[in-house]
Amino acid sequence: NSSYLRFSYNQNHIQNALYDTQKQLSSGKKIQFGYESSTTFIETLRLDYEETTLKQSISVSEKAKKFSDNTDTVLSQLSSTMDNFKQKLIQSANQMHSEVSLQALANDMEAMKDHFKSLANTSVGGEYLFSGSAVTTPPINADNSYGGNNEKLQGLVASSNLLTYNITGQELFYGRDSDYKKRVTTNIKNLNQTHLHPEIMHTTEKTKEPKEVYITSNDTIRDLIGDNDDDPTNDGKEYFYMQGRRSDGTFFKTKFAIDKSYYNEKSAAKVSDLLTKIGIEFGNNTQNNVVDVRLNEWGQIEITDLKSGSSSIDFHLVSADQDVEDIDDLLENGANIKEYVKSNYYTLKTLDSAKSENDLYDHRVHRLQTTLKIDDNSIATYNTDLESIFGDKVQTLRLSGNAVSGDGENPGAVVAPIDIPVAGKTVRDVVNSIKENFSTKGAPNYEDINVEFINGKFIITDKSVKNLEKDVFDPPYDGPSFFSLELETLDGAAQPVNGISNDYTVEFSRVRLEKNGSKLLANNSQIVRADDSYAIPSTKLSEVSGQSIDGQTYVMDIRDVNGQDYKINLNLSNSGSTYNITDANGNRYPPAGEEFQIYAAKSPISAVKADDITYKQFMDVIKVGLNFTNLNPANLPGTTLDQNGKDNYESSLDASKNYVEVNLDRRGKLEIQDKRIAYTKAEFSIYEKNSDKYPPNGETQEQGMISFHSNNALTIDDPHVDFFSALDTAIESVRNNIYRPDGFNTAEDFDHDVRNIGIQNSIALIDHMADHINKLHTKNGAQGNSLQYALEKNELLSVQVQSLRSTVIDTDIAYSAMRMSQLTMSYQAALQTISKVNTLSLVNYI
Repeated sequence: NSSYLRFSYNQNHIQNALYDTQKQLSSGKKIQFGYESSTTFIETLRLDYEETTLKQSISVSEKAKKFSDNTDTVLSQLSSTMDNFKQKLIQSANQMHSEVSLQALANDMEAMKDHFKSLANTSVGGEYLFSGSAVTTPPINADNSYGGNNEKLQGLVASSNLLTYNITGQELFYGRDSDYKKRVTTNIKNLNQTHLHPEIMHTTEKTKEPKEVYITSNDTIRDLIGDNDDDPTNDGKEYFYMQGRRSDGTFFKTKFAIDKSYYNEKSAAKVSDLLTKIGIEFGNNTQNNVVDVRLNEWGQIEITDLKSGSSSIDFHLVSADQDVEDIDDLLENGANIKEYVKSNYYTLKTLDSAKSENDLYDHRVHRLQTTLKIDDNSIATYNTDLESIFGDKVQTLRLSGNAVSGDGENPGAVVAPIDIPVAGKTVRDVVNSIKENFSTKGAPNYEDINVEFINGKFIITDKSVKNLEKDVFDPPYDGPSFFSLELETLDGAAQPVNGISNDYTVEFSRVRLEKNGSKLLANNSQIVRADDSYAIPSTKLSEVSGQSIDGQTYVMDIRDVNGQDYKINLNLSNSGSTYNITDANGNRYPPAGEEFQIYAAKSPISAVKADDITYKQFMDVIKVGLNFTNLNPANLPGTTLDQNGKDNYESSLDASKNYVEVNLDRRGKLEIQDKRIAYTKAEFSIYEKNSDKYPPNGETQEQGMISFHSNNALTIDDPHVDFFSALDTAIESVRNNIYRPDGFNTAEDFDHDVRNIGIQNSIALIDHMADHINKLHTKNGAQGNSLQYALEKNELLSVQVQSLRSTVIDTDIAYSAMRMSQLTMSYQAALQTISKVNTLSLVNYI
C-alpha cells in the first residue's frame, strides 16, 4: 500500500508536469495565468508596457517623419524656385532690355510668386504644413498676411523626449535672421555739379561738354552742392540738417556745417568728410565703428548697421545754404535747398509764406521749392482749383516781390502786394497774375518773363538775365537776376494762415499715412529695443524708445471717418498722460483747463504714466479722435480720475469700435481701418511737437522719441524677413524699370515708385530671402534626421524588448519537447510499475 501510494503520487506529479509541458508546447508561453508564476507575470507586464510605448513612439515618429519629409520636399521646391526668381531678377538688371522684355520678365516673376504662395499653402492629408498648430487654416492669405500661428508641432518619441517636426509659416516667411544687418539708403541720385555745369562752375574748362557723372567720396562738397559762379573761394558754409535713430535705439537730431569754399582743391572739404560726420553722429569713433557709411554707384548715401540682428537705424538728411533753427524757415527765406530723401507722402501745411529760390546754374530761373498737391495727394496742374490745394482756411493768395529787371543791369520795381481770391480761381490764374505784375514789358507777349507750372512747382524765367562774358543772350545765363517772388496764404481776415507745406523731399515726420482703400498705413516698424522684436499692442512705448518718454508731446492731425478735421495734443507725463482735441473752428474738447485722461488698466483708478503707456492705450486715443464726430456728449472720454471718468473713457472706446479699428500689423506698423466704407475719408498724421526744430549748429539733441511714419531713408535689407513683400518689391522694380532708387521709367518723379529700392538693391534683398529659406531647409533636415534617429532607436529597442519578453514568457520548444519526452517515459514507467503492483495477490506469496 505504501509503494502504491508513492507510485500513485509520482504518477499524478508526472501527469501534471506533462499537462503543463503540453500547455507550454501548444501555447508557446511559460504560463497562462498570473498565479502560475508571479515573477514571470509581473516582468511580462512591464515588458508589455515597454513594447506598447515603443510601438506608439514608432508610430508618432513615422507620422512626424512623414510630415517632415513632405515639408522638406516643399522647401526644396521653394529653394529651387527662388533660384529661378533670382536669375530672372539678375537678368533684368541688364539695362539692354526693352520695355516688352521687362514686362515679360516681370510676368514670369509674378507667376513664380503665385507658385510660392501655392507652395506655402501646401496641405497633406488635410493638414497645412506651414500653419503651425493651426493645421486646418491656410497659412498665407490673399493679402499676404499670415493666417496660422507660430506654435511648434512636437512628437513624444521617447519618455520626456519631445521632437519638433514642423516649420511654421511665421518663421519661414516672416522670421528674423540675427546674422544679418540693416542697410538703408537715400533715394535721390547725386551728380557731380562741376561736370554737369562746367560753363558755370569750372574755373578753366568752361567749354567742356556737360556730363552726368555720379558724385564720389573723393569729390568736394562744392561738387556735391553746386555753385553759382566759377569762384570756389567766395562760397559760404553748407548746413546739414540730420536726424535719425542709432543702433541702440536712441533718436537724435543734429545740425552741422561744412565749408564749401577753398583756395586749394587738395585742402577742400570732401564728400568723404560728410560721410565721416554722419558716421560720428551714429556713434562711430576712432576706436570703433558702429555703422558703415558710403556712397553707392549713383552717389546715394548708404548706411549699414554693423550690429548684426539690429533693426533700429533710421536716417534723414537735408542741407541748405542757411543756418536756421526751424526747418520751415528755409522755404520761407528762399534758401537754396539740397535734398537727399524723398517720399510720395502728403506733407502737412505748416507755413504761411514761401519765397522763390534762384537756380545756381541758370540765373534766369526762379522756383518756389514746394510741390503743390490737392488733398488726395495728386499733383496740381494748371487747371486745378486753388481751393482744393490750399483748403478752406485760405481765402486769399498774396503775391509780392521784385519785377524782372528789363535791362538786365538794374533792379526791377518792387511789386506791391497782389491779392488773388482763392474761390473760383485755378493755378492758371496765379500764373497769369505773375506774368501781368512782374513783367516790365507787359501784355500781350510778356517778352521779359516766362511763367510755368511744372510737376506742381511754379518756375519763373527772368529773360532779362545776360551772359556776363559775352553780354549776349546765349548760355550760360550767369548775370544777376533781380527778380524775387513771395507767396503768402491769408485767411478771411487777411491774416497769415498755414496753407503751404514743405516739399516732400524736405519734410521728415509731418506727413500723412499712406491711404490704401479703407486703410491708412504707416511705414515705420515699432521695434522693441531689448530684443529687436516687433511691438504688439501690449508693448510699452518706452520699450520701443529705449529711454524715458516723460515730457514728450505729440501732435495728431486727423481727418475723422466723417471727413471732419481735428488736432489732438497728446501730453505724455509720468505724473499722468492726457490729451485734448481741437476742431477746425478752434473749439477745444474738453474746455480749457481740463484734459481727457488716459486711464491705467490696473486698480486703483489712476492716469497712466508716460513710461507705462502701451500701444493699445496710445491707439485708443487715435481711435477716439478718428471717430470724434460720432461721439455724443455722453460718450466723450473721461476727464476725472474716478470711476465715472473711467466709465466715460471706456464708453468712448465702445462707441468707436464699430467705426474704426487701430492696430499694429505683423511688422509692428501702425494700421488704421475704417470699418464702414471701402474708401475712407479719414486722414492721419502724427509727429513730435518740435520735430521741425533743430539744435544750434554743431550740437546734437537726443531724446526718447517714437516715429510712426516719416520721409526716411529706404530700407534695402533688414534682419527681419518679409518674404512676399520682398518679392513684390523686386517685381515692381522690374516692371517699372527702376534700376536704382530715383531711376524711374517715367518723367514725373512723384509717384508710387519713389520709395522702390530698385533692381540692384532687390538682388541683395532676394539673396537674403533665399538664404533664409536655405537655413530653414537645413533646420528641417536636422529635425528630420533627429526623427529618423529616434525612429531607428525605437525600432531597435522594440526588438530588444520583444527579445527580453520572449526570454521571460516564451517557451523553449526544444527544452520543452525533450522534457515532454522524458516525462512521457517516466509516466509510462510509472504506469507499468503501478500495473504490476495492481496485479499482485496473496497467491504470489504462497
